[in-house]
Amino acid sequence: MALNGIADEGIWFFFSIDSKIGVRKERLTSYYSPEDINIRAFAVKGETIVAYSGRGEHTLLGLQRDGDEYKTVRKIELMKPNGKSIEPQLVNNRESKLLFLDGNELYIYEVKSSATE
Repeated sequence: MALNGIADEGIWFFFSIDSKIGVRKERLTSYYSPEDINIRAFAVKGETIVAYSGRGEHTLLGLQRDGDEYKTVRKIELMKPNGKSIEPQLVNNRESKLLFLDGNELYIYEVKSSATE
C-alpha cells in the first residue's frame, strides 16, 4: 500500500490487493487501474503520477491518466551527478515530490504537470 495527501486534491492511495489507485476527495472515492505495477511510493500533480515500484531495479515510471486508467508513458532513470544510478534504500513522498535516500545522500524528484515533459 502507498499513500499520498495533496492539498485541495484529496487523499491518494494504492492498494496491491486489487491493484488500484484511489483518490478520496469531498467524501467521494474514485478508482483507477494502473498497468501491472506494484507501487511503493508515488507523487501526483494533476493527471500525472510518478510511481516508484521498488521491484528489482528500483523502477520509476511516469503515468498519465486516460479515462479510468493510468498508463505508463515513460521510464525514468535517476542519476547522480557522477553519472551513476541512484539506488534508494528509502523512498518517501509528499504531494508532487519523491524523496530518495541513497547511502548518506538525499535526492528529490518533483513531478511536472505532464509525464511526457
